[in-house]
Amino acid sequence: MLEKVDFRRFLASFIKYLSDLYQIYLFVKTTGKASLKELLGYQLPKDIEKNRINLAISLKEKEYLSLFEFLLEKELEMKKEKRMKREMERKKKEEERMKRKKMKEERKRKEREERFKKTARKILGGNNI
Repeated sequence: MLEKVDFRRFLASFIKYLSDLYQIYLFVKTTGKASLKELLGYQLPKDIEKNRINLAISLKEKEYLSLFEFLLEKELEMKKEKRMKREMERKKKEEERMKRKKMKEERKRKEREERFKKTARKILGGNNI
């Protein structure tokens, strides 16, 4: 199952989840309220709301910062790897295209040479060419 996981999407989702928790952390810290209805615009079930608040306040601001730095750095590395891979694939395709072009030109050159030899044989009447 892990082979089919798109880690870039997973990482982006995890960063979003962490952002949501941090937003809850900041809301609770600044307002002192233990209800997320004002923040979210709707009332969560009490047990889910309590779990989210407890999880959000279980991390300190420095821990959020460290997690964000780490995750964003990993996301950037993955994007760079993808860009490099795409560039390598583009270069490979270009090399293959140039190789095919060169082979086609060589084939045309040989065909012209053969036509020249054939014409020369007809004109000169010999097979020594």
